Amino acid sequence: MTNGHAAPSIKVVMMHSPGCPGAGQATREVLRALDDLGLSRETMSVRTVRDEGEADACGMHGSPSVTVNGLDVDRRMWHAPTSLHG
Repeated sequence: MTNGHAAPSIKVVMMHSPGCPGAGQATREVLRALDDLGLSRETMSVRTVRDEGEADACGMHGSPSVTVNGLDVDRRMWHAPTSLHG
């Protein structure tokens, strides 16, 4: 708790299809980012998405996909209001 306010709750979900070749690397990168930010690794869960219906239901738009508090990390980057490249 800082300034009388509770720290925001963060939920990270790493989703992947069975046999996804990038799942291991994505998991390692998310864990490294959590460590770098001083956040608990327990904020991350891993979910295997078995078919397109399940992918649609959970908002997975490719494998692997990472969401933070329900927002797809990659999609959010591409739809940012300003570009890092001008």
